[in-house]
Amino acid sequence: MYEYKVISGQISVDYKKHETFESVLENMLQAMQNEGWEFYTPCTITERVSPGCLGFLLGHKEDIVSHQTFIFRRKKSQQSK
Repeated sequence: MYEYKVISGQISVDYKKHETFESVLENMLQAMQNEGWEFYTPCTITERVSPGCLGFLLGHKEDIVSHQTFIFRRKKSQQSK
């Protein structure tokens, strides 16, 4: 059995520190591996977002929002079963 962890795919790059998208992604993946997590799959999750009360009164329609995520997994230890 596995346990799973979902992390937002939105990555912040600080160009003032001379970071690149690739280096930030590699560091995040390495940090997760150091904690025992294995990269499992990228995933796009779509959700419908209804307008709030004011938005509804103003005639706003439902929005579709997509979230990019990374899914990691690791084997469950005997203690966490």
